[in-house]
Amino acid sequence: MKLRVSPRLFSEVIYFLTPEQRKWVQKAGFSLLLEFQLEMLPAKLSYNVLQIFDHNSVSLKIKDKEINITEDDVFDVLGLPHGDLSIRLGTEDEYRERIDAWLAQFKYDKDQITTQRLVQVMRGQPVTENFKLNFLLLMSNALLGTTTSSYIERQLLRFDDDLDNLRKYNWPEFLLDYLVLATENWNRTTTTFFRGSLV
Repeated sequence: MKLRVSPRLFSEVIYFLTPEQRKWVQKAGFSLLLEFQLEMLPAKLSYNVLQIFDHNSVSLKIKDKEINITEDDVFDVLGLPHGDLSIRLGTEDEYRERIDAWLAQFKYDKDQITTQRLVQVMRGQPVTENFKLNFLLLMSNALLGTTTSSYIERQLLRFDDDLDNLRKYNWPEFLLDYLVLATENWNRTTTTFFRGSLV
């Protein structure tokens, strides 16, 4: 099994964040991610865990035991903000101005933006709305879930609030919802790429 985006890429980006960028990440509620370090995920172990993961009950089934995976577990492992609000996404029309301003960072191939390209743009970038979106998209694609293609999942461009309010939202819930959908998809198809969070 394979991932489109290695969590190692996120580790590398964290290392190169400027003090100003790190300050915003802390303010946004993602301060525990500043300690994130992961070189690799063993493919065989990941595959075996997915074989015992039951997406209906969101649990690991080992013989006659069931280990539930909760939002608190996600927080303990990744330290994602665990606010009271569920994440909502607006429509593309509602966020057209934000999306267009974000796309303007990429002069060519605006429909084919990879995480590597996103990382290049983030290097030394001032803490603008675009940096905040770039961080959110990179974090999401590396740790929460990806698309079936090699280009980034952009749904969080439609995050339905001000980007300085990220800490108020329940990111573990979002991760688990995505994990369930990704597992259903992976079980249905013959692809070796897993879209959910293997971390």
